[in-house]
Amino acid sequence: MICFTGGEVTTRLDLLMEGVNRCREIGLAYSITTNATWAQVEVGLENFLETFSDCHVLGISYDRFHAPFIEPSVPLKVLRSATEKGMFALLRYTICADEDESEILKGLGLYGSELAENVRFSGLMAIGRASNLLNDLMPVHDLDEPCLTASVKTVRPDGNVYGCCGEAFYLPDPNPLLLGNAYTTPISEIFARSSKNIVLQAIRTIGPRKIVRDANLVTEKVGEEEVLARSPCGSCRLMFRNKESSSKSISYAESRSPRVRALRALFYGEL
Repeated sequence: MICFTGGEVTTRLDLLMEGVNRCREIGLAYSITTNATWAQVEVGLENFLETFSDCHVLGISYDRFHAPFIEPSVPLKVLRSATEKGMFALLRYTICADEDESEILKGLGLYGSELAENVRFSGLMAIGRASNLLNDLMPVHDLDEPCLTASVKTVRPDGNVYGCCGEAFYLPDPNPLLLGNAYTTPISEIFARSSKNIVLQAIRTIGPRKIVRDANLVTEKVGEEEVLARSPCGSCRLMFRNKESSSKSISYAESRSPRVRALRALFYGEL
């Protein structure tokens, strides 16, 4: 499946339509993630849902950081309308450490309703612009587990292709998660590089938090390092923040290559 996300994808509607039409031509499913600002007028809502009625998953971003710019009634209206039209729509809410899922649902008027099943919560992480926020807002991701986003290839507007849709965006290039460029690198080569990239495969099988801990990449559990180590994306920032930590991460992954191969076969059926 091809996922269109941003920033806000509808600010480049021409490019979004071109991408969607190409997916339709070759029979690929697609999804769209949007902040739904286009739905503040009724005609915008109807036109969007009609144009993208074959969207496999419509993701609607809303949380406390979107709230100053858009009333909650707007994304909720999109969620209801899309669901009524038979589309699979999700409200994606980035939750902070001081928030409670039940209270959020109550505030949105969804608690106990069928639409509550269409709300997905994910914890705030100290990456991108969120790295400038207060540390106390960052929840602890308790589990050391494989990172599923490391299975999602991501293309940036400049054509660079990364092995994940998370922290790779914010790391300086070149970094070990950069697989090539869509304009110059054959797609078969990009997928081959992904399969051979031992540190990327370790992230999607062993998990970044375990790599950071076992490779001793957190020198002191205080301050920024402690906050980054709470989450998968933050752990990747620690893994690749400089040449020394990148080298340690790659060496660790190489030393675990038999385990990585076994887990790829177990988790993903990749031999």
